[in-house]
Formats: sequence, structure tokens, C-alpha cells
Amino acid sequence: MKSTLQIILILIITSASFGQTGVDASEVQNTWTYTYLKAKEGQQENLKQYLFRNWFVMDSIAVARGLFNDFQLLENSNTSVDVEWDFIVAVEYYTKGTYADIQDEWTEIRANHRKVNVEGYSFPELATIVKSETLTVAPKSKLPTCQGPEYEILQPFIGRWQEYLIKEEAEELYGALSLEVSPGNCSLTKEFSMLTSSFSYTTLGYFDARSETWKETYSFSNGEYAIYEWKKEEGEVVMELLSSSFPAEGRRKNRWTNVTEDSFQIIAEKSNDGGETWEVSSITQLRRIGK
Repeated sequence: MKSTLQIILILIITSASFGQTGVDASEVQNTWTYTYLKAKEGQQENLKQYLFRNWFVMDSIAVARGLFNDFQLLENSNTSVDVEWDFIVAVEYYTKGTYADIQDEWTEIRANHRKVNVEGYSFPELATIVKSETLTVAPKSKLPTCQGPEYEILQPFIGRWQEYLIKEEAEELYGALSLEVSPGNCSLTKEFSMLTSSFSYTTLGYFDARSETWKETYSFSNGEYAIYEWKKEEGEVVMELLSSSFPAEGRRKNRWTNVTEDSFQIIAEKSNDGGETWEVSSITQLRRIGK
């Protein structure tokens, strides 16, 4: 079937670098499981959002704990109504036993996850699982180089930083930020912890070749989520809010300006007329120290 239906990779949202510690990728012979999903009529987009908010949140925790190595979403580009499946959720395990080998740990992750319905729909109302397949892959001999013009927009921000909020009277230690590009699948990962409160977030991003922009999904410590798009405007890096679980009237974006090795400025902008005009809602000046 995969030879007759064109499959496009739309998202790689986690990293081989978060896998088992000390494992040489060139020596690993991993096992993939493919779960084929058929969306209920008119529910393809809602199903995709459900996967982002539920399955992939839990999967990212499992990857961080070393339970499996990677997960991907594959979309069937054949839009015919009679196709057998619309999406494949692919998970790369370290062992041939796949789920059976991590069942106890996964049960704990699932028990701690708060299910998020989409437009009021639960999974059984959005999709049917058509079938599952298991595939053992050959050892990975070479990781991608993650180089090219699409990575230039990320370069000024890659690294591990202590951030200081610059105020008129003094500087205040603000938070710790880590931004990396995974050598396993060239995805974008980010972690932030505010040092003055319990607020934190993690992100997972990928380069969308169709729009030629980076898409990044934020998972916040309060249970909310947001999806941003990275792009260049007038030579500056802009992250525009595409969707979120919290209300955001009009359009919102953050402009990163005056970026140097040890400082940058974030200008938050909003538009209530569809992007025709923008106004500044806040300006934040930060100093950073690389770790």
C-alpha cells in the first residue's frame, strides 16, 4: 500500500538524542511500530490536533525517559474519501518487544496525563485504528548533518543560557533556556524554566518544507499549549502564534531584535485587523550568559 499511496512526512517532533544514554546510534537496530488511523468524516484536522495534545505529549515524556527512541506522524496525501487510512503514528522502540517491554512505565505516564478533547470530541469519535505493523530497521550508519539555509534562523539562539531581565533599576535573574537541534532527525527542541516561579515549558519543532518555516509546539507547565511559526520579517526573527489552547484575540507575534552574543530584545506585537496593522504590546530586554 505504501508503494501506491504517496506518504509525506509532516512532523518529526522528537529526537534520537533523547534516547538511551550511552547508546551509539551506529550500533542500534531498532523496531518501529506503525499504527494506521482512519479519521471519521470531516475530522482529519481535529484528529491531528488530538494526537498533538494527547498521544505526542505522552510520547515526548516516554522519549525523555528513554523508553523509546523516536516518534513521527505520517499523513496520507491522497485526499480521496475512500482511502484506507489518513495518518500513521510511527514509534521507534529500542527492543523487538516494543510496547510489551515498557508497558509498566507507559501505564504510569498515561495515568498522569490529563486527556484533552478537541472541539468536544474524544478519540473514538474522531478516528478508528485500522491496523498495526511492526518493522525492524537496519542499524543507523550515519546521522543527518542538519545543515542548510533553513537552519540559519535558529543559529543565534542555539545553546544553553542563563537569562537576566534588564530593568531600569537593575538586572534580575529570569530563567534558564536550552535550545538545540537534534542530530537524530534535525528537529528543534527547547526547554525553559523560570527561576522566580514554577513556570516552565518544553517545545518540539520541525521545518515545514511546504511553507519554508519552522513550526514549534509549546507545552506549558500549566497544561496549556501553543503553536508558533518562525519566519524572517525585514531581516528580523519573528515568531507568530498560529493556534493555542488559551484565548488570544486577533493575531499575536514576538519579534526578536538587537540579537547579540549576550543580549536580545523581544517586542510583543498584536493585530486586531487580520495583520493589516500591528501595535506593540510590550518590550522585554534580556541579557544572556551561555552555559
